[in-house]
Amino acid sequence: MSSYAPVIAAVDGSDHSLAALEWAMEAAHLRGAEVLAVHVRNAAAARPGPELATPP
Repeated sequence: MSSYAPVIAAVDGSDHSLAALEWAMEAAHLRGAEVLAVHVRNAAAARPGPELATPP
């Protein structure tokens, strides 16, 4: 178990975020830490399903 906190990278599929993920993986490797990759997307693109929609 590592004494370092995990290295966190937000990934949205863009070239910049994938480059950031590569950096995070290298930084974590050098420290013996884990990587936590979090997928993010535009909130406007997220639509709640019918079970989460607010009734009128």
